[in-house]
This record gives sequence, C-alpha cells and structure tokens, in this order.
Amino acid sequence: MTPENYDMANIEFVIGKSKRDYANILKERYNALKNYADLQLHVHLAVLPERLSKERKYHLIKSAYDFFITELGITPKEIVFGWFASDAEADEIAKSMGLKIIRAHYHLYDRDL
Repeated sequence: MTPENYDMANIEFVIGKSKRDYANILKERYNALKNYADLQLHVHLAVLPERLSKERKYHLIKSAYDFFITELGITPKEIVFGWFASDAEADEIAKSMGLKIIRAHYHLYDRDL
C-alpha cells in the first residue's frame, strides 16, 4: 500500500488521518521494515480493473512506484496487485516500468503494519 491508495484504506480501516499523515506513517513503517525485508509494490487498482481507464491505472502504479523511490529509496522490481486484480493494460504498464508481476505471495496484510 502507498498513499495513492489512501481513499480505499480510509474506507476499509477508518484511518481518521489526513492523506499526508497517512503517507508519513507508511514512510516511517516501511523505512523500519526495509532493513528486514525486501519490500516491493502492492497496488490496489480496483476489484474490476478493466473498468478503470488506462490513464488511471498508470497513475496508480506510477505514483506507488515514485513513492518507493523518492520516500523510501527503494527501486521496485516487483508488483503484486491488490486482490490479485489486474488486466492486460495494467500488466503492460507494470512491465513497461521494469516490474515483474507476482501472482502469488506471502500475505502480510496492511492491517498487520
């Protein structure tokens, strides 16, 4: 999860904080975790990603990618789509950024952070 998924996270977890505060919390927690794990992208597009425009998919993926680089100093190599929901357009966008798409992964959920 990255700040770009703030709206979804706020609905699901009732964060009760601003997007900026949420971003700072994620940055703090991910910076602590990156010393112990190989952090990679986890981006929620939509349960039905084919309903999103290609531009929106690009924005969600690119914003998450940029957060990792600028805020965490990590250049992502892999992506796991939230709910395992992606489509050909999202896959193409991820691959154009040099990201390997992971279809199965260890489940450390956002609420565990």
